[in-house]
Amino acid sequence: MDSSKPAKQHSFLNGVESLCNKLPQPAIIFMFLFVYIAVLSLILSLLHVSVVNPSDQQTIAVQNFFSVQGLYWFLDNMVTNFTSFPPLAGLLFLAAGKHPIAGMICGYAASQAGFAAMLGIPAGPGITIFMPAG
Repeated sequence: MDSSKPAKQHSFLNGVESLCNKLPQPAIIFMFLFVYIAVLSLILSLLHVSVVNPSDQQTIAVQNFFSVQGLYWFLDNMVTNFTSFPPLAGLLFLAAGKHPIAGMICGYAASQAGFAAMLGIPAGPGITIFMPAG
């Protein structure tokens, strides 16, 4: 009996692995979910769907991602969404075939190199360009 239990576990894990191998990359899954939510928000906003917040009884209407306000909201909050959920950035690096730690090191090195390059250059031309004549 003991030998059949590990065999069942092994076959179950093989089944899970083969099922997961059929899934697309995590970045593609996130893209599909975004498109699904955006289309759903379009449909629900056209139907004028709203909900009531139970904490303050305020009515909240569904906002359309494809509207001008929705696009502004998306662009304003894009960086916050990525920086407030660090595992997402790691998944995007893994989906691109890069190691997340290497990405963080490269990002840190690039920001420090950019900062070091800006120490002396902008001060000279900025003063000469924006000095008032007279």
